[in-house]
Amino acid sequence: MHFQHLLDWGTLELPAIAKRLGATVVLSLHDYYLFCPIFDLLQPEGVPCGKAFACADDPDCLRCLAHDAGAEDTEESLRDYLAARRDKLLEVFLHADVLIAPSDYVKAKFEAAYGLELAPKMRVIPHGIADLGKAKEPTRGGRFRLGVFANLTRRKGADMLLDTIRHLASRRNLDIWHFGGAEERYARSLDAAGVQRTGVYRLEQLRQRAAGVDLALVPSVYEET
Repeated sequence: MHFQHLLDWGTLELPAIAKRLGATVVLSLHDYYLFCPIFDLLQPEGVPCGKAFACADDPDCLRCLAHDAGAEDTEESLRDYLAARRDKLLEVFLHADVLIAPSDYVKAKFEAAYGLELAPKMRVIPHGIADLGKAKEPTRGGRFRLGVFANLTRRKGADMLLDTIRHLASRRNLDIWHFGGAEERYARSLDAAGVQRTGVYRLEQLRQRAAGVDLALVPSVYEET
C-alpha cells in the first residue's frame, strides 16, 4: 500500500494498520510534514526556521507551534504533543518497507532528522517531469520582461515578491508578468502594482510562457522538495 501523504487523515496510524493487515507499505516523503506539523518549516514571521525537526525541548519550536494552537493548549501540552508525535513517526518509519524521496537532498534531510537507520529503506525517485524541450531564446526588445512562475501564497514568496516590486517601481523599462494563481489579498496588490497576471496555465503551455520572458523568477521562501 502506497501512502503519498499522511496529512489530513486525522491519524498517523495508517501505515501501522496496513502493516498489521499484511500489506507491503510504501511511503512517499512528499514534503516536510513528517518533520513538523507546520510542514513548510516557516516561523510565524514567514522566515525558515532552519530546524532539522520539531523538537519538544526546543523553545523556538514550542513558540512557533503555540502561534497556531488553540486557547486551551499549554506549553506542557504542546511539549507532550511534539514528543508523542515524534515517537509515532519513528513507528511509521519502522512499519514502512520503502521510503521514497524525490531527491538526494530530501533523502539527506530525513537521515539527518531521524538517523542513518532509515538509509536501507530509502529510494530516490525524482518527481515525474515531462521533457518539454528547450524554450526559444526571447526576442529582446526595448523593455525587460520578468516572469514570475508561482501559485502565490506566503510560503511561495508572495510577500518577498511584492517587496521586490516596490524596489523596482522606478524602473520604467520593466514589465512584470505573473503566471499562476494567487490568493485574493496578493492578487489585489499585484494588480495595484501593475503586474500583468495571466492566471493558471497547463504544463504544455510552460514552454511558451517561458519563451516570452527575459528572466524567470520562482520566489518560494521555503525549501521545496
